[in-house]
Amino acid sequence: MFARVMTVKRNGRTYRYLAIVESYREGGKKRQRQVGTLGNIDRYSPEQIRNLIEKLQGFLSEGPLGTVKDLETHEVRDYGVPYV
Repeated sequence: MFARVMTVKRNGRTYRYLAIVESYREGGKKRQRQVGTLGNIDRYSPEQIRNLIEKLQGFLSEGPLGTVKDLETHEVRDYGVPYV
């Protein structure tokens, strides 16, 4: 799933909506479907959008996948140039 900004023109005005889109395969072809919408993003301030992103990221840190910040480096090895 990913976020997509959808632009719609109506009555000479342009509206931008934030949608959650899912990719899937149907009959061997790639398809996409909208699974949710978060409304007109022009109505939100940058701070409200940041808060929304933080809330969504909160679901990741509690889930089985975690985030990049959850990764730990235990050992680093050099390959390639030092052995040439």
